[in-house]
Amino acid sequence: MKAFATALLATGLLALPAWAETADAKAAAVAAPLENAAGFDARWAELVPRIEGRVGPLGEREALVRAYAEGLWARSRNWRLADALCLDAIARLAGAYSLQREPNHADAAGESALYTLSGDCDAARSAYEAVIVAFPTTLFAAEAMYQQCVILAMTRRFEDAFARIRALVETYPGSDRIADALTQGYMIAEMGRQGVRPRKFGMPWLKDRKAVLRFYDELYAMAPQSAIAPRVLFQKGVFASEIATEIFESERTQEAIDAFEQLISVHPESPLVPEAYLRLAATYESLCPGADWDQVSTRRALNYYTDFYTLYPEHPQAEFAYNRTEELRSLIAQNRLSVGDFYYVRRNNMRSALVFYNEALTHAPDSPAADEARRRIEKIRRGERAELTFIDWLFGRYPAPRTKDFADAPSQQSLEEMGFRSAESPERASDSEDKKPPVNDSRRVFTEPGEDL
Repeated sequence: MKAFATALLATGLLALPAWAETADAKAAAVAAPLENAAGFDARWAELVPRIEGRVGPLGEREALVRAYAEGLWARSRNWRLADALCLDAIARLAGAYSLQREPNHADAAGESALYTLSGDCDAARSAYEAVIVAFPTTLFAAEAMYQQCVILAMTRRFEDAFARIRALVETYPGSDRIADALTQGYMIAEMGRQGVRPRKFGMPWLKDRKAVLRFYDELYAMAPQSAIAPRVLFQKGVFASEIATEIFESERTQEAIDAFEQLISVHPESPLVPEAYLRLAATYESLCPGADWDQVSTRRALNYYTDFYTLYPEHPQAEFAYNRTEELRSLIAQNRLSVGDFYYVRRNNMRSALVFYNEALTHAPDSPAADEARRRIEKIRRGERAELTFIDWLFGRYPAPRTKDFADAPSQQSLEEMGFRSAESPERASDSEDKKPPVNDSRRVFTEPGEDL
């Protein structure tokens, strides 16, 4: 039985899991040290018959398959795997890669060939699956899973490709293919953002914008500190902004804002942060309906524009950001003027009108709104009232507020009327005399339980 198992291990048909390896198996695995990449030429003659036995003559694909197998051999040096098993795993993967790729152009000598996906993608994915089953605890399984991601992505099976990326990250977190798999996921999300239709059931399917946003979220959740994470957040914000502009979805606008703010707060050293500031400011600016409405979005846009030209004064867009702040301040001043006019014209409230006219001067002292606010202030100081409106002609001018209208009504009552005792009330004076401590004990602060002062 032991000899039969050894034979299976030697052919690569059986791979023991890590927990089932014995001391003898581990010793056999490291008995033959792996060669470095420079010695791969001697092994290529052993690999070619195995590969061609599975996929037929390599022909023009031999240069591509050789380079792929040589890279696998160099990366496999850190694994404690027997030389024969390593050769078999590389042969299987190279055979699957040969099914996956085919040349679409080559010169007369067969050189300078360009390789694309072949028509045997399903056969290649099956061959990669066999590698995963045969070598589940090695980097060869991770490599096979990554190549499956590539095939599924290039054939536009985006959901299936993301499922393999998730499986690769969860099953082989230490693989050096994680970064490549995340890049594949980013390419999938970008293809969806650019309008590439996915394929389902062998035919083109409908576009799914929400699925693309979900792809960005999943990519960032898989590796929030990876090199690609800032780019993922930025592109998600851009895409969410595009959706909000096209189909007027306020939820997508908030998603864009969240993505840009997360990029600024979590990855402040990213070169995309300045652009994120500008896009955040523009997004908030687009939410303002006009001077007669609430200016919360305008104030936030003003803050981000100000932060941008303060933090990046040498940026090519710094002058643009500064000019936008001047425009937004003028808009806020116009809003303060409108509110002041409401109190001045419609409510006959000079005091409140002055407050808002002065705010207009504070926000943009050189703006047309500020000039108009100065004229209104001068009229109020001269005691001039606003012209009567149509409603005023019908029902009379709105009553002007009195000073006591701004006072708290209960505070005008005496303490006795509100249920309290004032300092002058005889009841409180008698209580104070009864509770006054003796003169000789005036320095005592604490008493024992049950003892009276």
